[in-house]
Amino acid sequence: MRAALLSTGTELVRGELVNSNAAWLGAELSALGVEVTEHVAVGDDRADIVGALTRLRAGNDWVICTGGLGPTTDDLTAECAAHAFGTHLARSSDAYTQVEARFRAMGRPEVSASNAKQADLPVGSEVLENAYGTAPGFACRSGEHTAFFLPGPPKEMMLMFVQHLVPRARLRAKHTHLLGVLHVFGVPESTLGDLCSPLEAEFPGLLVGYRARVPVVDVKLQVTGDSEPQAQAVLQAAMARVRGLLGDKVYGENGVSLAEAVLAEFRTRGLTLSLAESCTGGRAAALLTAIPGCSDVFLGGVVSYANAVKSSLLGVPEAMLREHGAVSEHVAGAMAAGVRAATGSRVAVAITGVAGPDGGTDEKPVGTVCFGISAEGAPTHALTRTFPFRKREWVQDASSHVALLLARKSAKALTEPAGQPGRGSEP
Repeated sequence: MRAALLSTGTELVRGELVNSNAAWLGAELSALGVEVTEHVAVGDDRADIVGALTRLRAGNDWVICTGGLGPTTDDLTAECAAHAFGTHLARSSDAYTQVEARFRAMGRPEVSASNAKQADLPVGSEVLENAYGTAPGFACRSGEHTAFFLPGPPKEMMLMFVQHLVPRARLRAKHTHLLGVLHVFGVPESTLGDLCSPLEAEFPGLLVGYRARVPVVDVKLQVTGDSEPQAQAVLQAAMARVRGLLGDKVYGENGVSLAEAVLAEFRTRGLTLSLAESCTGGRAAALLTAIPGCSDVFLGGVVSYANAVKSSLLGVPEAMLREHGAVSEHVAGAMAAGVRAATGSRVAVAITGVAGPDGGTDEKPVGTVCFGISAEGAPTHALTRTFPFRKREWVQDASSHVALLLARKSAKALTEPAGQPGRGSEP
């Protein structure tokens, strides 16, 4: 089945809003085995909306249109849909009942004239319930082609898609489609492509895709099978094969973030963690604290941007800073030891580097970052990574990810009888 996405709204075309609806719908439809042919955005213009609907309907089984169902004069979608499908608008009693119910739920007994307009739908269309907002959705059919019209607010659109469109997509599917995603750090997309290129020939019905979102790459494994058990068996085997190829470069799968994986590792082993950050400015700590309930593992952190703070709060000797500079393995190790002593954590990681875009030297170019690791009962050690980025945000993101991976590696080593991580080892 083929589907096209149409987003209406001048704010989308002008770039005032990011078109997150189209990205989300594309991913959801692809996971259902629907071929998404186009993403189209048009402004609040009658001719443009009608023209896009007419063209997209001709080449696709489904057109999914979002936006323009509200109460204001620039909400033109229902009117344009009626024109494109050769009919006219009329007040739908089912739609109006929904609008009234939403108003009552909000404590407003009267439906305003502008909101009543949201119940004016193309004659012959199917009303789609909107449980979150005042604008009902609707569907128009012409032969084998169906156009679905959903509201623009993402929360409303997503619920309606799951409620109304997902069951229909599954009924029309001739095969079972399953998707597994492995999250990888530390392997370039091109290298992943080379490593995983034989998989499609090895596993029947497998399609391999990639999504780079610096500093992480997702390996997407989509399997088409005659039955769910058969497709599930192929998917699990393919995912195991990728994990075997990449080892601990795979830090999570199916939406699990690196922070969630680190917290789970520490909880399993009964360990605690603290961070000392300079060039990342607390970004690594923010990844952890974005996960609710992380305080049982993450005790806290220090953002020690100035050298004076490195000395006064973390105990980094001033002589060490003068001799080696703030961006050095000596200082990174001292920062890690200092924050572990200050917080009482069993593992601590420190980050200090040149995030850019300026400030680099021949000896320490932009992207040079030093990491210190201090773990209970093990020697403090450090390592240096040089990231191939000049964009400050990318260096900070990559550094934060490396710090969390080092924390996870240290947690594993701390509770394993054989060996400790050695100086210069990398995640």
